[in-house]
Amino acid sequence: MLTSQLMFKLKRATKLPQIDALLTEFMTHYQIMSFAFTYYLQYPSSKGSIQYDFASPQLRPWHDYYLAHHYEDSDQTLQWSKHALTPLFWQVDEQASQVKTSKERTLRLESQKFGIDRGICFPIHGPADDFSVLVVHQRVGESCLEHIEPYLHEFHSMGYYYYAQLKQLLRSHKSKSEQLALTPRELQCLQLTGENFLAEELAKMINITPRTVHFHIQNALKKLGVKNKYQAVAKLKQIDV
Repeated sequence: MLTSQLMFKLKRATKLPQIDALLTEFMTHYQIMSFAFTYYLQYPSSKGSIQYDFASPQLRPWHDYYLAHHYEDSDQTLQWSKHALTPLFWQVDEQASQVKTSKERTLRLESQKFGIDRGICFPIHGPADDFSVLVVHQRVGESCLEHIEPYLHEFHSMGYYYYAQLKQLLRSHKSKSEQLALTPRELQCLQLTGENFLAEELAKMINITPRTVHFHIQNALKKLGVKNKYQAVAKLKQIDV
C-alpha cells in the first residue's frame, strides 16, 4: 500500500527535492538508512556524464568520495549492473577477493573503512541507453537487508518510478535553464533560495554541504550577470523558471 501511494505522489511531484524526499520515505519504511541513486547519461564511468545523483545523509560522505575518485571506472559490480536486468547482490569481502586491478583493491579496502558491509544494486535502464542505478547498503553492525528479498520487486519498481519522474523534471528544468546556461544544481539552489530557505536548510534538503550550496549560487550569479542571490531569484521569476 505504501509503495503504491508513494508512486502516485512521485508522478505528481513537480520539484526534485520532492522526489528525493519520497524515495527517502520509502527507504525509511524498510529501515534502509544508506542508499544512493545515480543517473548516468550512458555508460557508468567518470567520462560518462552524471545527470543527477542523490544519496542519503548517512551514505553521502562515501558516495561523494567514490565519485571524486572516479571509482565507477574500476567497480566491477557497477559494470555488471549495466548489463543486468535483475537486482545484483554483493558483499565487500567477496568483492575484495575478486579484484582485477590495484585501484579496485583500494576501492574495496576504503569502502570497508567507511563501514560498508554488503548491498544490492538495482539497475534502471532507460529508453535511450541511459542508465541509472539504485544502490542500498548495509553497514557493519546493521541487519536491514536480511529480510528484504520478498520486497525486491517493490524496490525495483520504486527505482523506475523515481527515474521516470526524475527524467521528466530534469527535462523541464533543462528547457528553461538552457536559456540561462545554468546546471540543474545551480537552478535548484536558486529556486530553493527563492523559497526563503537558508543555505544550511537547503543543504540538508538536497544532501550537500552549505559550502557547496554557496559554490553553486556563486556560479549562478556569474552566469546571470547579477550581484546577489536576490537579483538572481528575481531574474528567474521574470522568465517563469
